[in-house]
Amino acid sequence: MSHQDTTNSTTKSDSETRLPEKPIRWSPQQQAFLEFCEDPAGGSCVLVAVAGAGKTTVLIEGGRRIRGGVAYMAYNRKIVDETKEKLRLLGVDWKKMQANTAHGFGVAAYRKHRPNLVVTE
Repeated sequence: MSHQDTTNSTTKSDSETRLPEKPIRWSPQQQAFLEFCEDPAGGSCVLVAVAGAGKTTVLIEGGRRIRGGVAYMAYNRKIVDETKEKLRLLGVDWKKMQANTAHGFGVAAYRKHRPNLVVTE
């Protein structure tokens, strides 16, 4: 998957997150993924791309297009925090799309049944 217009991608510089200033031109692969998000026809999709290809940007857009709620599972806490900030700036309701690590989603689910859970390091 490639991102044809990197000047429009969501980037982070210093302590601020910038959003695209003009519409993004999706690559054919990104467009195919977004179309899948709108009409999955009961299938599944594996998204594979190199660093800097626009995965976060296209995943957030895909999440906005999917019907229902979306769990955005990230590899580490730093990516989760950056993604949550992008979601906030885009006005994506947390009920629509939640970002967390696999561990974070697991602990949240466990806490529903054990609200007094204390996690120590």
